[in-house]
Amino acid sequence: MVTKDNIYSDLAVPPGFFLQDVIDDLEMSKSELADKLGQSEEWVADLLSGKESIAPDIARRLTEITDVPVHIWSGLEERYRITLSRAAKRKTG
Repeated sequence: MVTKDNIYSDLAVPPGFFLQDVIDDLEMSKSELADKLGQSEEWVADLLSGKESIAPDIARRLTEITDVPVHIWSGLEERYRITLSRAAKRKTG
């Protein structure tokens, strides 16, 4: 008999958490990141907190800015949104 248990973390970590570490390592301010992304500082703050998503075009631009591969940004975003979705489903039953 084979059983398959899917174990998932219910800790939703926004990709902005990782992005903050990356820009800190690059000694880049949030203001500078906003300029490079062509976005407002408020939008960048929302990106870092997970209120804004890393869309494919933002992932590509983040790669150009940070040298972190685009699939990393996209994967972190996807995992975060899936975790949020699972948590919402558990709440509603």
